[in-house]
Amino acid sequence: MILGCCVVTLASHDSLPSSPISSCLLGFTYFCQAVRLAAFRNGSNRLRRLRSVVQYLSNQSLELLPGVPFTIQAFLAEGFDNFPAIHNAPAVTYVFAPTGEKTTRWNDGGLSEYGPYTAQTFTPSTPRICVICQRTRKGRVEQFLYKFLNGVTVPELNKEGPPKRQPFAKGFIHKYALENVETKFFLADDSTAAAYDRAVRQALAHQTKEGFRWNLAFVQTDEAFHNLYGDENPYLTTKAAFLAEQIPVQEFEIETIDAPDRSLCYVLNIMALATYAKLGGIPWLIKANPTIAHELVFGLGSAFIGKGRLGQRERVVGITTVFSGDGNYRLSNLSQAVPVADYQDALLESLQDTISKVKRSMNWQPKDHVRLIFHAFKPLKNAEAEAVKKLMDELGDYDVDYAFIHVVEDHPFMLFDEAQQGVWDYETRTNSKGMFAPTRGLFLRLSRSEVLMSLTGAKEVKRPQDGIPSPLLLRLHRQSTFDDTTYLARQVYTFSCHSWRSFFPAPMPVTILYSELIARMLGQLGTVSRWNSNAMLGRIGETRWFL
Repeated sequence: MILGCCVVTLASHDSLPSSPISSCLLGFTYFCQAVRLAAFRNGSNRLRRLRSVVQYLSNQSLELLPGVPFTIQAFLAEGFDNFPAIHNAPAVTYVFAPTGEKTTRWNDGGLSEYGPYTAQTFTPSTPRICVICQRTRKGRVEQFLYKFLNGVTVPELNKEGPPKRQPFAKGFIHKYALENVETKFFLADDSTAAAYDRAVRQALAHQTKEGFRWNLAFVQTDEAFHNLYGDENPYLTTKAAFLAEQIPVQEFEIETIDAPDRSLCYVLNIMALATYAKLGGIPWLIKANPTIAHELVFGLGSAFIGKGRLGQRERVVGITTVFSGDGNYRLSNLSQAVPVADYQDALLESLQDTISKVKRSMNWQPKDHVRLIFHAFKPLKNAEAEAVKKLMDELGDYDVDYAFIHVVEDHPFMLFDEAQQGVWDYETRTNSKGMFAPTRGLFLRLSRSEVLMSLTGAKEVKRPQDGIPSPLLLRLHRQSTFDDTTYLARQVYTFSCHSWRSFFPAPMPVTILYSELIARMLGQLGTVSRWNSNAMLGRIGETRWFL
């Protein structure tokens, strides 16, 4: 294991073409550029280049100030006396029943075997879902949704060896223990926002006429919608209209539904997970190690919202809360996003609301030990930490510990594991992904207040050209009274396994990831003229509508 700390920036090659590939020549050029980019960014070549830079600088006469020389040392490597000890976060346990009896280390496998955590209590058992799609694409969308509801079985191409895993053979209905799903189509005449709005009005009028409420809306979109802004974007206007009526939305792109079943089954599997969570279900919980303290974790994530790359952009902050109860980590139903200038007041309000609810449900008593942990995209100021402590003094007579953690993505540290020679990439058919990438869950304590942690290992790297992933730096604020950085690092790893957006582990803890998703989506909805953020105060705010 090698720990590198430098401020050297390597210039990458020109960006790959984003326009559709319409010829063999362009396709070959794209492939060659991808291969060159992968070779340029892989861990072996990157470490070699960085070492050559360090070697060159170490031979120079450098001065910090006139008469104050300094030298550049080689990267720290495992075996050096001052190399930090290497730790590995323990594997998480997924829970699929309130009794705690149904557990596994594999989230998707547990769902297939046991069903979701709320299988026995979920309602409605037959959700009503409206489908908004373009008239000329209704047939393809029907086929897609039939596969989504009833499942896809991929035929065996090679009969030798163990049978191929079928991730979505049960379909949404049976995998999530539903009785049935009722769907009804409402068609848009074209791909404009106005046409989608008319279809939405028809769907809302139908529920009023029949005297019920849609539980969810499926919306077919086009990839080109990503380039449209505000009132011109059919997906945003549709989502804003449904959320105003407390109806969550699940979108799918028309370009996706034509994929072959061998890859479509994975897309449908992830879509079903998000759909169940948006309907208010709990796919699984993660087992929390018992502690003496009542523990709440608050996450602050941000996103920049604006029109295009050169337009005016605003930073929006999202807030997510996780608490431990009945031995499991639970996500709070509170979700909100505010401009960055207002986030301190919003955080204190969220803290007050959450503690008021949790202390009643968990029957907190005076003098109980409470631990508050904050994961933030930025370092919290001393005044903000003091404001949190002051509010807690006003909320009750508790013995409170605090941990304020800055989750840093942009820092000068790199980790290289020379024993990792890459994992298999199906596109290039080589072991070219994640070369020299440390194992996911590995972490090093750099000091009493800083931990370097890998949340993206070689197996989690998507493409060879992504190169070697960067670790996260966890930095503890000096006003923290709880300073067990090993415990805090393990908890960050656990929360990175708790996302209901995908079965794959996330590169960030859900405290930050969900907050960023909330901030980005509410910021984008804010560009729609008819959007009213008060819609989030209703029951829609109790679902994972942002997944």
